[in-house]
Amino acid sequence: MPCIPNVLTAAVPAAAAVGGRTGPRKAGLAGGLSAWLLASLLAPVLATAGPPQLVLVDDSPRPAELTAIAEGWRLSFLDAGHPAVRSAADIVRWGQRVEAVQGPQVILSGGSLLVVDRVEVRDGRLWIESPTWGQVDMPLEAVRGIVLHPPHDATVRDRLIDRVRRATGEHDQLWLENEDTAGGQLTAINGRQVLLRTDTDDVAVAISDVLAVVRRPERPTATPRPAGLEVLIGLRDGSLLHCQGAVLAEGRLRVQLVDGPELASVDPLLPDDAPAVVSLEVLGGRVTYLPDIQPISYRHIPYLDLAWPWHADRNVLGGQLRDQGGLYSKGLGMHSAARLAYSLEGNPRRFDAAVALDQAAGQGGSVVFRVFLDAGPEGWRKAWESPVVRGGQPPLPLSVELGGARRLALLVDFADRADVLDYANWLDPRLVGP
Repeated sequence: MPCIPNVLTAAVPAAAAVGGRTGPRKAGLAGGLSAWLLASLLAPVLATAGPPQLVLVDDSPRPAELTAIAEGWRLSFLDAGHPAVRSAADIVRWGQRVEAVQGPQVILSGGSLLVVDRVEVRDGRLWIESPTWGQVDMPLEAVRGIVLHPPHDATVRDRLIDRVRRATGEHDQLWLENEDTAGGQLTAINGRQVLLRTDTDDVAVAISDVLAVVRRPERPTATPRPAGLEVLIGLRDGSLLHCQGAVLAEGRLRVQLVDGPELASVDPLLPDDAPAVVSLEVLGGRVTYLPDIQPISYRHIPYLDLAWPWHADRNVLGGQLRDQGGLYSKGLGMHSAARLAYSLEGNPRRFDAAVALDQAAGQGGSVVFRVFLDAGPEGWRKAWESPVVRGGQPPLPLSVELGGARRLALLVDFADRADVLDYANWLDPRLVGP
């Protein structure tokens, strides 16, 4: 059987500087306020900077404006100024998500993240208030957790949200700003305090001291997938909605969340220059994402001795996948020099993706991306190679015809800066076909 190609194509130099992995754990109230002000100022800009791009399964990306969503995931766009209706199954993504840095952030059991102005718990229900949804209440069973004070550092914030989703235990939990925890039964959240009933007493903790509230995490919770399409709808405030149904008409949005309640906007969402719906990402359509497939092998060859794992739907630091101005829900995070190999089942005809260094690399880092195919007796062959990709550059799209290949290998190699800040992302890596 032909061997999988080695990622190491040249001798590794004897020494190199290695970039740090993480920033500070969290910021105080002043940092949180600064982050909130920054998000408030930047969110409308990010949502409207340039025409949103519509990425299709079998056609070239093009600028398009979303005008409506109808039942059955029929999406209406202005495409080059002309009306066009497309099925969500034919779409990979539209627009760009906005970063959610302010709080509170409510994490629902189906994966949705709601950025709200106010949150309360009373009478066994969660009450939220936001400009989009007005005042809404839902059963606490629909809630996975609440991040009251999101850390300023993006990677730390991402890890905190992931910890909330994966937390285990027998009781509700309070995670405090001083890194202590408390367990019991959550009875109330008001504007000043979080109230917790323990085995021995009722405890009141100042809301300013609580980093996050985790709801009765008896087992790790994975985002359930609906039988049909699931569409991630990003809003201008940074909310990300996992939807199994949605209608957008006359500027009003109504969504049926995965494993969650139905929400309806209280006012039209189309002000003059900043539509509230800024992105769509489609799951369960006509493509299969590599992060949803178990690879057959992974190998990392350190530049010195620091070994890096790969991450599905996260960058190599464990944070969300970010390019210079956008976020991606689907992707692979790798570090040079590394190789990730997959078996190709079902005879897919094409591999599409975009490659970039993660925003966490800043202007640093430099790698070469390569795609290899194993088509049978002739063994592995190189099907695509990028130029040197450096930090700060926009994503580079790629498309590779598979031609009956049996296996696919993704390689990230050193370039001209050793391995410092080589936080390589494969964005929306997907198999199309047959």
